[in-house]
Amino acid sequence: LISMNNLARNREMFLENYYLKNKHTIERGRSKAPYAYVVPAAQRKRVEAAELMNLLRREGAEVHTANAPFTAGGVAVAAGDYIVRMDQPYGGVVETLLGVQFYAPDNPRPYDDTGWAIPLVRNVKVTAVGDKSIQQQPMTLAAADFRIAGTIAGSGPVLIVDHTTDNTLVTFRFRHAAVKMSAAEQAFQAGGRRFAPGAFVIQNADRAALEASIAELGLSALAVAAPPAVPMHDLDAPRIGYIHTWTSTQDEGWVRMALDTFKVPYTYFADNLVRQGNLKQTYDVIIFPHAAGAAVGLVYGGVQGNEPRPYKKTPETP
Repeated sequence: LISMNNLARNREMFLENYYLKNKHTIERGRSKAPYAYVVPAAQRKRVEAAELMNLLRREGAEVHTANAPFTAGGVAVAAGDYIVRMDQPYGGVVETLLGVQFYAPDNPRPYDDTGWAIPLVRNVKVTAVGDKSIQQQPMTLAAADFRIAGTIAGSGPVLIVDHTTDNTLVTFRFRHAAVKMSAAEQAFQAGGRRFAPGAFVIQNADRAALEASIAELGLSALAVAAPPAVPMHDLDAPRIGYIHTWTSTQDEGWVRMALDTFKVPYTYFADNLVRQGNLKQTYDVIIFPHAAGAAVGLVYGGVQGNEPRPYKKTPETP
Protein backbone atom coordinates (compact mmCIF):
# COMPACT_ATOMS: atom_id res chain seq x y z
CA LEU A 1 0.00 0.00 0.00
CA ILE A 2 2.85 2.35 0.85
CA SER A 3 4.49 1.61 -2.51
CA MET A 4 1.20 2.18 -4.34
CA ASN A 5 0.68 5.47 -2.53
CA ASN A 6 4.22 6.59 -3.41
CA LEU A 7 3.66 5.59 -7.03
CA ALA A 8 0.40 7.54 -7.18
CA ARG A 9 2.03 10.58 -5.56
CA ASN A 10 4.99 10.42 -7.98
CA ARG A 11 2.60 10.20 -10.89
CA GLU A 12 0.69 13.25 -9.67
CA MET A 13 3.93 15.20 -9.29
CA PHE A 14 5.05 14.17 -12.78
CA LEU A 15 1.74 15.21 -14.35
CA GLU A 16 1.76 18.50 -12.44
CA ASN A 17 5.31 19.30 -13.54
CA TYR A 18 4.53 18.22 -17.11
CA TYR A 19 1.45 20.45 -17.16
CA LEU A 20 3.34 23.45 -15.76
CA LYS A 21 6.19 23.00 -18.22
CA ASN A 22 3.81 22.69 -21.18
CA LYS A 23 1.79 25.64 -19.95
CA HIS A 24 4.94 27.75 -19.81
CA THR A 25 5.96 26.64 -23.31
CA ILE A 26 2.53 27.42 -24.73
CA GLU A 27 2.40 30.84 -23.06
CA ARG A 28 5.88 31.68 -24.34
CA GLY A 29 4.75 30.76 -27.86
CA ARG A 30 1.89 33.23 -27.52
CA SER A 31 3.96 36.11 -26.21
CA LYS A 32 7.35 35.87 -27.91
CA ALA A 33 8.34 35.80 -31.58
CA PRO A 34 8.57 33.79 -33.67
CA TYR A 35 4.92 32.82 -33.34
CA ALA A 36 5.03 30.21 -36.09
CA TYR A 37 7.08 28.81 -38.94
CA VAL A 38 5.63 28.61 -42.43
CA VAL A 39 6.78 25.94 -44.88
CA PRO A 40 5.43 26.32 -48.45
CA ALA A 41 3.86 23.03 -49.53
CA ALA A 42 4.32 23.76 -53.25
CA GLN A 43 8.03 24.56 -53.11
CA ARG A 44 10.41 22.77 -55.47
CA LYS A 45 11.32 20.03 -52.99
CA ARG A 46 7.73 19.11 -52.16
CA VAL A 47 8.54 15.61 -50.97
CA GLU A 48 11.34 16.79 -48.70
CA ALA A 49 9.14 19.55 -47.24
CA ALA A 50 6.45 16.99 -46.40
CA GLU A 51 9.01 14.62 -44.90
CA LEU A 52 10.33 17.43 -42.69
CA MET A 53 6.80 17.99 -41.40
CA ASN A 54 6.47 14.25 -40.77
CA LEU A 55 9.72 14.36 -38.79
CA LEU A 56 8.28 17.11 -36.60
CA ARG A 57 5.13 15.06 -36.03
CA ARG A 58 7.21 12.02 -35.04
CA GLU A 59 8.89 14.22 -32.43
CA GLY A 60 5.47 15.08 -30.97
CA ALA A 61 5.04 18.52 -32.51
CA GLU A 62 1.78 19.77 -34.03
CA VAL A 63 1.66 20.74 -37.70
CA HIS A 64 -1.25 22.61 -39.29
CA THR A 65 -2.18 23.43 -42.87
CA ALA A 66 -3.63 26.76 -43.95
CA ASN A 67 -7.31 26.62 -44.91
CA ALA A 68 -7.09 29.68 -47.17
CA PRO A 69 -4.45 32.15 -48.38
CA PHE A 70 -3.45 35.01 -46.08
CA THR A 71 -0.51 37.26 -45.21
CA ALA A 72 1.02 37.60 -41.75
CA GLY A 73 4.16 39.51 -40.86
CA GLY A 74 4.88 40.11 -44.51
CA VAL A 75 4.83 36.37 -45.23
CA ALA A 76 2.40 35.24 -47.92
CA VAL A 77 0.80 31.92 -47.02
CA ALA A 78 -1.02 29.83 -49.62
CA ALA A 79 -3.84 27.42 -48.92
CA GLY A 80 -2.33 24.08 -47.98
CA ASP A 81 0.97 25.52 -46.74
CA TYR A 82 2.34 24.00 -43.57
CA ILE A 83 2.13 26.10 -40.40
CA VAL A 84 4.06 25.02 -37.31
CA ARG A 85 2.82 27.11 -34.40
CA MET A 86 4.93 27.94 -31.38
CA ASP A 87 2.02 28.00 -28.90
CA GLN A 88 2.13 24.23 -28.42
CA PRO A 89 3.62 21.86 -25.82
CA TYR A 90 6.53 20.92 -28.12
CA GLY A 91 7.40 24.47 -29.15
CA GLY A 92 10.94 23.88 -27.92
CA VAL A 93 11.33 20.96 -30.31
CA VAL A 94 10.05 23.12 -33.15
CA GLU A 95 12.54 25.89 -32.39
CA THR A 96 15.40 23.40 -32.18
CA LEU A 97 14.58 21.77 -35.50
CA LEU A 98 13.44 24.77 -37.54
CA GLY A 99 15.10 27.78 -35.91
CA VAL A 100 18.62 29.13 -36.29
CA GLN A 101 20.95 27.47 -33.79
CA PHE A 102 24.09 29.04 -32.38
CA TYR A 103 27.18 27.59 -30.75
CA ALA A 104 30.00 29.21 -28.82
CA PRO A 105 32.26 31.19 -31.19
CA ASP A 106 35.35 29.96 -29.33
CA ASN A 107 34.42 26.35 -30.12
CA PRO A 108 36.60 25.49 -33.14
CA ARG A 109 34.90 22.15 -33.83
CA PRO A 110 31.10 22.25 -33.61
CA TYR A 111 29.67 18.76 -33.61
CA ASP A 112 25.93 18.09 -33.41
CA ASP A 113 25.35 21.83 -33.82
CA THR A 114 25.87 21.49 -37.56
CA GLY A 115 22.94 19.08 -37.79
CA TRP A 116 20.47 21.42 -36.14
CA ALA A 117 19.96 23.75 -39.11
CA ILE A 118 17.71 21.15 -40.68
CA PRO A 119 15.98 23.41 -43.25
CA LEU A 120 19.41 24.35 -44.61
CA VAL A 121 20.64 20.75 -44.60
CA ARG A 122 17.51 19.60 -46.44
CA ASN A 123 17.37 22.69 -48.69
CA VAL A 124 13.75 23.34 -47.71
CA LYS A 125 12.32 26.86 -47.49
CA VAL A 126 11.16 27.66 -43.94
CA THR A 127 10.18 31.18 -42.82
CA ALA A 128 9.76 32.40 -39.24
CA VAL A 129 6.72 34.64 -38.71
CA GLY A 130 6.95 37.44 -36.15
CA ASP A 131 3.29 38.49 -36.39
CA LYS A 132 1.09 37.06 -33.66
CA SER A 133 -2.00 37.28 -35.86
CA ILE A 134 -0.92 34.11 -37.64
CA GLN A 135 -2.21 32.13 -34.68
CA GLN A 136 -5.74 33.45 -35.35
CA GLN A 137 -5.79 32.43 -39.00
CA PRO A 138 -7.99 29.47 -40.05
CA MET A 139 -5.95 26.28 -40.20
CA THR A 140 -6.38 22.53 -39.74
CA LEU A 141 -4.32 20.33 -37.43
CA ALA A 142 -2.76 17.36 -39.26
CA ALA A 143 -4.03 14.03 -37.96
CA ALA A 144 -1.74 11.85 -40.11
CA ASP A 145 1.56 12.04 -41.94
CA PHE A 146 1.69 13.94 -45.21
CA ARG A 147 2.11 12.11 -48.51
CA ILE A 148 2.87 13.84 -51.80
CA ALA A 149 1.23 12.24 -54.81
CA GLY A 150 3.29 12.41 -57.97
CA THR A 151 1.75 13.22 -61.33
CA ILE A 152 2.23 12.65 -65.05
CA ALA A 153 0.86 15.31 -67.40
CA GLY A 154 0.71 15.36 -71.19
CA SER A 155 0.92 12.56 -73.72
CA GLY A 156 3.61 11.07 -75.90
CA PRO A 157 6.29 8.35 -75.93
CA VAL A 158 8.94 10.41 -74.09
CA LEU A 159 8.67 10.82 -70.34
CA ILE A 160 10.51 13.67 -68.57
CA VAL A 161 10.86 13.49 -64.79
CA ASP A 162 11.77 16.85 -63.27
CA HIS A 163 14.98 17.01 -61.26
CA THR A 164 13.68 18.50 -58.03
CA THR A 165 16.62 16.99 -56.06
CA ASP A 166 14.12 15.13 -53.87
CA ASN A 167 15.74 11.97 -52.53
CA THR A 168 12.99 9.80 -53.97
CA LEU A 169 14.50 10.33 -57.42
CA VAL A 170 17.22 7.82 -56.58
CA THR A 171 14.58 5.36 -55.38
CA PHE A 172 12.83 5.71 -58.74
CA ARG A 173 16.03 5.14 -60.70
CA PHE A 174 17.07 1.98 -58.87
CA ARG A 175 13.52 0.60 -58.71
CA HIS A 176 13.52 0.67 -62.53
CA ALA A 177 17.19 -0.15 -63.02
CA ALA A 178 16.55 -2.04 -66.26
CA VAL A 179 14.85 0.96 -67.90
CA LYS A 180 17.12 3.10 -70.06
CA MET A 181 17.14 6.69 -68.75
CA SER A 182 19.18 9.76 -69.64
CA ALA A 183 20.05 12.88 -67.66
CA ALA A 184 19.76 16.29 -69.32
CA GLU A 185 22.95 18.31 -68.93
CA GLN A 186 21.24 21.68 -69.38
CA ALA A 187 17.97 23.32 -68.42
CA PHE A 188 15.30 23.22 -71.13
CA GLN A 189 11.67 24.01 -71.92
CA ALA A 190 9.10 21.34 -72.77
CA GLY A 191 5.32 21.49 -72.83
CA GLY A 192 5.39 25.03 -71.47
CA ARG A 193 7.42 23.98 -68.43
CA ARG A 194 11.01 24.59 -67.46
CA PHE A 195 13.07 21.56 -66.46
CA ALA A 196 16.29 21.83 -64.49
CA PRO A 197 19.60 20.22 -65.46
CA GLY A 198 19.58 16.59 -64.41
CA ALA A 199 15.99 15.94 -65.46
CA PHE A 200 15.37 12.28 -66.29
CA VAL A 201 14.52 11.67 -69.96
CA ILE A 202 12.97 8.28 -70.76
CA GLN A 203 12.41 7.58 -74.44
CA ASN A 204 9.88 4.98 -75.57
CA ALA A 205 8.64 4.96 -71.99
CA ASP A 206 6.26 2.29 -70.76
CA ARG A 207 4.01 4.72 -68.93
CA ALA A 208 1.90 1.99 -67.38
CA ALA A 209 4.99 0.42 -65.78
CA LEU A 210 6.32 3.73 -64.38
CA GLU A 211 3.20 5.64 -63.40
CA ALA A 212 2.63 3.90 -60.06
CA SER A 213 6.19 4.66 -58.89
CA ILE A 214 5.95 8.29 -59.95
CA ALA A 215 2.72 8.68 -58.00
CA GLU A 216 4.04 6.89 -54.90
CA LEU A 217 7.35 8.77 -54.80
CA GLY A 218 5.86 12.24 -55.30
CA LEU A 219 7.63 12.93 -58.58
CA SER A 220 6.54 15.37 -61.29
CA ALA A 221 6.64 14.06 -64.86
CA LEU A 222 5.57 15.21 -68.31
CA ALA A 223 4.92 13.06 -71.37
CA VAL A 224 5.94 14.67 -74.68
CA ALA A 225 6.26 13.69 -78.34
CA ALA A 226 10.05 14.07 -78.68
CA PRO A 227 13.11 14.28 -76.41
CA PRO A 228 14.54 17.74 -75.64
CA ALA A 229 17.32 19.02 -77.90
CA VAL A 230 19.95 19.29 -75.15
CA PRO A 231 23.08 17.28 -74.38
CA MET A 232 22.31 14.14 -72.37
CA HIS A 233 24.19 11.21 -70.92
CA ASP A 234 23.13 7.78 -69.69
CA LEU A 235 21.76 7.75 -66.17
CA ASP A 236 23.15 4.45 -65.01
CA ALA A 237 22.15 2.39 -62.00
CA PRO A 238 25.56 1.20 -60.79
CA ARG A 239 26.24 -2.06 -59.00
CA ILE A 240 27.39 -0.95 -55.55
CA GLY A 241 29.75 -2.71 -53.18
CA TYR A 242 29.97 -1.46 -49.62
CA ILE A 243 33.09 -2.37 -47.62
CA HIS A 244 32.58 -3.00 -43.94
CA THR A 245 35.14 -1.69 -41.46
CA TRP A 246 35.47 -2.59 -37.80
CA THR A 247 36.29 1.01 -36.89
CA SER A 248 33.95 4.03 -37.01
CA THR A 249 30.94 1.76 -37.45
CA GLN A 250 28.64 4.66 -36.57
CA ASP A 251 29.81 6.60 -39.62
CA GLU A 252 29.34 3.65 -41.95
CA GLY A 253 25.95 3.03 -40.37
CA TRP A 254 24.70 6.50 -41.30
CA VAL A 255 25.55 5.90 -44.94
CA ARG A 256 23.95 2.46 -44.95
CA MET A 257 20.85 3.89 -43.32
CA ALA A 258 20.51 6.42 -46.16
CA LEU A 259 20.91 3.70 -48.79
CA ASP A 260 18.40 1.47 -47.01
CA THR A 261 15.90 4.30 -46.54
CA PHE A 262 15.84 5.15 -50.24
CA LYS A 263 16.02 1.52 -51.40
CA VAL A 264 19.41 1.74 -53.10
CA PRO A 265 20.69 -1.83 -53.50
CA TYR A 266 24.24 -2.69 -52.46
CA THR A 267 26.33 -5.66 -51.40
CA TYR A 268 27.86 -5.40 -47.94
CA PHE A 269 31.14 -7.20 -47.39
CA ALA A 270 34.38 -7.06 -45.43
CA ASP A 271 38.08 -7.42 -46.11
CA ASN A 272 37.75 -11.19 -46.64
CA LEU A 273 36.03 -10.56 -49.98
CA VAL A 274 38.29 -7.64 -50.84
CA ARG A 275 41.32 -9.94 -50.60
CA GLN A 276 39.88 -12.15 -53.34
CA GLY A 277 40.32 -9.23 -55.76
CA ASN A 278 38.69 -8.76 -59.18
CA LEU A 279 35.94 -6.60 -57.67
CA LYS A 280 35.56 -4.66 -60.90
CA GLN A 281 33.89 -7.65 -62.51
CA THR A 282 31.04 -7.47 -60.00
CA TYR A 283 30.80 -3.82 -58.93
CA ASP A 284 30.78 -0.45 -60.69
CA VAL A 285 31.12 1.55 -57.46
CA ILE A 286 32.88 0.72 -54.21
CA ILE A 287 31.86 2.66 -51.11
CA PHE A 288 34.32 2.78 -48.24
CA PRO A 289 32.96 4.90 -45.39
CA HIS A 290 34.79 7.62 -43.54
CA ALA A 291 36.89 6.04 -40.81
CA ALA A 292 39.05 7.71 -38.21
CA GLY A 293 42.52 6.50 -37.30
CA ALA A 294 45.50 5.13 -39.17
CA ALA A 295 45.53 2.57 -41.97
CA VAL A 296 46.85 -0.12 -39.62
CA GLY A 297 43.83 0.40 -37.40
CA LEU A 298 41.52 -0.10 -40.35
CA VAL A 299 43.26 -3.35 -41.26
CA TYR A 300 43.19 -4.81 -37.77
CA GLY A 301 39.99 -3.08 -36.73
CA GLY A 302 40.77 -2.95 -33.05
CA VAL A 303 41.54 -6.67 -32.86
CA GLN A 304 44.24 -7.47 -30.33
CA GLY A 305 47.25 -9.17 -31.88
CA ASN A 306 46.38 -11.57 -34.67
CA GLU A 307 43.09 -12.69 -33.20
CA PRO A 308 40.69 -13.48 -36.05
CA ARG A 309 37.30 -11.85 -36.14
CA PRO A 310 34.56 -13.67 -38.08
CA TYR A 311 32.36 -11.82 -40.51
CA LYS A 312 29.25 -13.47 -41.87
CA LYS A 313 25.62 -12.78 -42.56
CA THR A 314 22.89 -14.26 -40.41
CA PRO A 315 19.12 -13.74 -40.33
CA GLU A 316 19.63 -11.59 -37.21
CA THR A 317 22.53 -9.60 -38.69
CA PRO A 318 21.89 -9.34 -42.44
